[in-house]
Amino acid sequence: MLHGLNQTFAPSNAPPRHQAKMDVVNARPNCRAVSTSRLEMENYVHHSAINACAQALNIQCNLTVSYGHDDDVPTLLAAELNLTAPQQSKWGANRVKGWLADTVVPTMDGVMFAHIDPHNEMQGWMNTIATLMNP
Repeated sequence: MLHGLNQTFAPSNAPPRHQAKMDVVNARPNCRAVSTSRLEMENYVHHSAINACAQALNIQCNLTVSYGHDDDVPTLLAAELNLTAPQQSKWGANRVKGWLADTVVPTMDGVMFAHIDPHNEMQGWMNTIATLMNP
């Protein structure tokens, strides 16, 4: 079980908001709770993938860097997309979260993943999951 991703607005160097809950999970056999080093999963999405997918929807989006580790990506990206999105197609944070997960992330390649996560944090989660699934 991979559980307990940190989704607090505390700076990334602060202790995880859910550390006590993570400790409970980690005390269970064959379970592992982790806290991301970033605010939320959306902070691991590469700006080039966002730009390409937005442009495929005819929405002008020209991000030149990925969002910071502690940025509220869904809210910030919704504001960015709404600058040029058609009036009948406005974006909210929840719509952005779904779009990033379902449309943008699948377009990311190995180079983008290496750029956005140079310390291989995401690969570590996948390795942990694989280990727990195949003891």
